[in-house]
Amino acid sequence: MGGRGRVDRSSRANPSRRAFIGLGIGAGLAGAGLLTARPSAGQRVRGGARGHAFRDSLNPLDSPVPNSDSQSRLLNSILDPLVWQPEAGKFFPGLATAWQVSPDATRYTFTLREKVKFHDGAPFNGAAVKATFDRVVDPQLKALLIGLLGPYDGTDVLGDHQIRVRFKEPFPLFLHNLSATGLRPVSPTGVKKWGADFGQNLVGTGPFALTKFSPSEIVFERFADYNWAPAFLDHKGPAYLDRLVLRLVPEASTRIIALERDESQLIDFVPDAEVKRFRGNPKYMVDVIAVPGLPQLLQLNVTKPPLDDKRVRQAIQYAVDQKKLVDVLFFGVRRPGYGVLASQTWGYWKGVEEAYRFSPVKAKALLDAAGWKPGAGGIREKDGQRLSLLYITTNRAEYTQTGEVVQDMLLQVGIEMKIDAMSNAASLTKYQMNEHHIGRLGEINADPSVMAFPVHSRNIRGGTQGNRSKYSNPEVDAQLDAAEREVDARKRLQMYETLQKTVTEEAFILGTFEQTLINVRPRNLEDMSYDNLGRFFLHKAWLKA
Repeated sequence: MGGRGRVDRSSRANPSRRAFIGLGIGAGLAGAGLLTARPSAGQRVRGGARGHAFRDSLNPLDSPVPNSDSQSRLLNSILDPLVWQPEAGKFFPGLATAWQVSPDATRYTFTLREKVKFHDGAPFNGAAVKATFDRVVDPQLKALLIGLLGPYDGTDVLGDHQIRVRFKEPFPLFLHNLSATGLRPVSPTGVKKWGADFGQNLVGTGPFALTKFSPSEIVFERFADYNWAPAFLDHKGPAYLDRLVLRLVPEASTRIIALERDESQLIDFVPDAEVKRFRGNPKYMVDVIAVPGLPQLLQLNVTKPPLDDKRVRQAIQYAVDQKKLVDVLFFGVRRPGYGVLASQTWGYWKGVEEAYRFSPVKAKALLDAAGWKPGAGGIREKDGQRLSLLYITTNRAEYTQTGEVVQDMLLQVGIEMKIDAMSNAASLTKYQMNEHHIGRLGEINADPSVMAFPVHSRNIRGGTQGNRSKYSNPEVDAQLDAAEREVDARKRLQMYETLQKTVTEEAFILGTFEQTLINVRPRNLEDMSYDNLGRFFLHKAWLKA
């Protein structure tokens, strides 16, 4: 591949690291990759249903419209990508069997797999891929994931099974983005038939087809004609399971009861406190998956006094002990998060871990220098104002509890932090109204370009609206744009290291903990695996009697 010339990806050979780096998508996710349960020595059994007690709301499944990591994990069973990426930077044939990339990464030519059809019987072809991409960029769709297509300039259908995708400027992230669920081909026939209701009637080419959708339950049925699974799954034909049933169960305790009563064969977002107990029970398998991207971040609003003073922001950095936070809240199951990128992300700069080593003494000295002196009740004051901050967050336990630990740590240096927890939709409104001093954000993504989400000024109001620090720096914006366009991996690595150093120096992002997915399942659910983003593969999973 390497962005040079034609490369045939129809074989099962694993591409080399050098090939991935040639497109600027580095491999090297330490300890991650395709996570697979130990295969059973027994004969695989076809049939049966698998129940999944699901924590997050079951929203319409129109893949590019929402921006939800949880939904992406569901869509992995219904939609196939042109290119699979089970490990960071390692690309495998999907609905495309071969591809060539122009030297400047502005033209991508794909040979498409033949004899593939959508769940509704419509043929998969070049026209379907073009329709999918054109739909994503259509303003009427209001797709939050429109950024996956970057500087998209159109798709040329060169034949039933060959297309060329054009970009207005270099876009080396395209293969990486193709593996995301937001760009996976959907049936144009289905889109036309269902219109605004397509999200409740999603039609793809994956091993399972959507047969029922409601806000509380989703049912997928085995797609009997499926015969184009990726080589790394080592099972080409239809899925073994007949049915997948996903039920909304927001309460962790209720999900655990459903598992222990065998009403569900998989539960997600298991509390960290339960990991040790389940690991000690031979009946269950615990999957703990540290994912790349953004850790859970607290974003310090630089437009809102007193956080417009860098010394105050740096004092906050010194006042928070991330190691203690994860030990207190997560029983050592998760890793501390220090900066804008999680340690599992390619291009992570390890220096961030030492930049603000926990030091209440340094925090107090910075606040003294900024004119904030100890006042009534231990809260610092300046010009008659208390050093009081408002943290607005989603009302999920791990987020509010993180806020409470940080709240206590800040109090030790004389900073008061009030916590206002609410629904996700309400918090987004508050961020846009600029009512917060501190906001929250997290994102799962294998590429360091994800740091543009909370840093680039285009995301303050437009785009993903992820820049809740309201940080705006034209020079940093230009560096982020250039890094996304750079095709040389070594140069990209240097650029993202420089950017991480800048973000660290400016101190507007405070890391807390790295995102970790914790799933528990009975050991008789065999041959289940995950990609590096924690999306599960159920194509060859089966239930052992």
